[in-house]
Amino acid sequence: MNSYWQIAVERSGLRLTVMIAVGLCCFMLLTGCQDQAVEQELDPIHFRLQVSDYGLYQRPDNVSEEWSNEAELLRQRRKLELGAQISFGFRFMLHADPAERPVTLTYTVKPPVSENGLKSLQKKVVVMPEQFPYQGSFIHTLEDADSLVPGTWLIYLKADGELLSRQPFQLLPSVQP
Repeated sequence: MNSYWQIAVERSGLRLTVMIAVGLCCFMLLTGCQDQAVEQELDPIHFRLQVSDYGLYQRPDNVSEEWSNEAELLRQRRKLELGAQISFGFRFMLHADPAERPVTLTYTVKPPVSENGLKSLQKKVVVMPEQFPYQGSFIHTLEDADSLVPGTWLIYLKADGELLSRQPFQLLPSVQP
């Protein structure tokens, strides 16, 4: 009977040794990956944003997207009167140093709090290293009656999660003659 228990203890000890070895290997692999990720974080990209114009834009009739870069600046203002098909936003030039990897730009439009429960809208664009300096624009159009909400609308621009710009636009109720 002693030999049966002795064999069982040896086998369980062997299992424990194998489990410890496997766990140690997994830990070393994970630690190596984390060290590599930390090394990548040590070389951050420094961004410089230049806003060239902002305000009220007019989109061409053939553009039907809610998010459009094709537009003509009508008025450079932060206070705008609400109306059908109102388009507002900004154009910019983005510099990146060093521009060695793709950068994800995130555009977010945050409407004012309203009774109809408008939600923030978001769009992401990947900019490749050879596209820097990047000339872009973010022009948002309010197309339907439910989105014509007066108040302060905010447009955020982030690059790889770093906030580069917060552009407020005050949309005022339209004045009826």
